[in-house]
Amino acid sequence: MTSPSLEPRPFYFIRHGQTDWNLKNKLMGQTDIPLNQIGIAQATDTAEFLYRNNIKIDKILTSTLERAKSTARIINTFYNVTILEDDGLREANFGVAEGQVGAYDDLYESWVLGTTPLNAENWEDFSTRVIQSINQYLDSKSKFLIIAHGGVYSALSHNLGIRTIDIGNCIPYTFLPPNDSNNKWNIKQVVI
Repeated sequence: MTSPSLEPRPFYFIRHGQTDWNLKNKLMGQTDIPLNQIGIAQATDTAEFLYRNNIKIDKILTSTLERAKSTARIINTFYNVTILEDDGLREANFGVAEGQVGAYDDLYESWVLGTTPLNAENWEDFSTRVIQSINQYLDSKSKFLIIAHGGVYSALSHNLGIRTIDIGNCIPYTFLPPNDSNNKWNIKQVVI
């Protein structure tokens, strides 16, 4: 099965704020861990940064996991736009690997290549779910901010043929589609 292609529309992306499990390097997956105090402050700082630098956002699209929804609500205190929640943007279900310390580092490469942990979601299904979910919302008129998870970012970058990096919590990125002078997607950290 081949993953669908991402619609060629620009959007912003932020991984949720920090959680206690991020601090402990525990694999969260779909375990619903809330933001910690640092994560709340990160979301507030990111919202202030985006708003102060006139980053236009028309809608926020978020995962239904609490760490992403909380980040979205905090950022939206500056924007007051529609927040759309979508289960398709939830982090991957990592089955028995969830809660294990350092598991993502050991798991990721083999997962993408087809080795799926017990009771977990396979890479192809996860990646397809993410792209299909995002595609149903992107349109040429709205400026979307997507707030989700590191695995969602990995699915996006992998789908676009861009090297996956480990992104930090609450760091804004812009996804720029191919244009006349460049036939490749670009992912750039938002810096002003």
